Amino acid sequence: MWIGKLKYGAAITCISLSAACTSAEPPAPAEPLTAWWLTLHLDANDQQVAGIPISQLNPAWSGASELTLKKLEAIVSDTELKALTNTQLRLSASADLNGDGAPERYLVGVYRTPAGQTGRFLLALTGNTPQAHMVTDRSEAAFSALELSGNTMNWYKCLQCGEFEVVRWSNGRLVVE
Repeated sequence: MWIGKLKYGAAITCISLSAACTSAEPPAPAEPLTAWWLTLHLDANDQQVAGIPISQLNPAWSGASELTLKKLEAIVSDTELKALTNTQLRLSASADLNGDGAPERYLVGVYRTPAGQTGRFLLALTGNTPQAHMVTDRSEAAFSALELSGNTMNWYKCLQCGEFEVVRWSNGRLVVE
C-alpha cells in the first residue's frame, strides 16, 4: 500500500516538473494605449459654433470648433474612442444648472486667435434665442469633456487624471472653480 502511494506521488512530481520546464515563450505583451487626450491637438477652423458666429462669441478669435464625437472619430482609433464613450464624460450635455427652469446646452471646443494663441472653451447656451455664456482656458487647443453628476457639472481636460473644474452659475454668469 505504501508503495502505491509513492508511485502516485512520484508520477505527480514528474508531471509537475515537466509542465514547469516547458520551453514555450511567454505571450507578447499587449501594446499599451497611449494617452491620446494628452497629445491630441485640435484645429480651430470653423467660423461658427452651435450656429453662432465666432465674432459674437469672442471678437478676438479667428477660428473655433466644437469638439464632437464625429470629429474625434476622424482622428482617433475606435479603441481610443471607446476609452471616452465608456466613461460618464460627454462632449455636450443639457442641464438646468442656472436654476431658471429651462435646461442649458453645454458644449466644449477649441479656439485660436490671429496671433496663433489657442485654448479650450466651455460654452453654455440659454434661452429660446440662445445666449452664449462662456469660460475659456488659455492653454492649448486640446481635449476636454464634461461630466454631469446630479446638479453639478465638471469640466475635465484629461480623460483619466481625475482633475476637473466645477462649473456653476454665479450672479447670472458661468464660472468654473
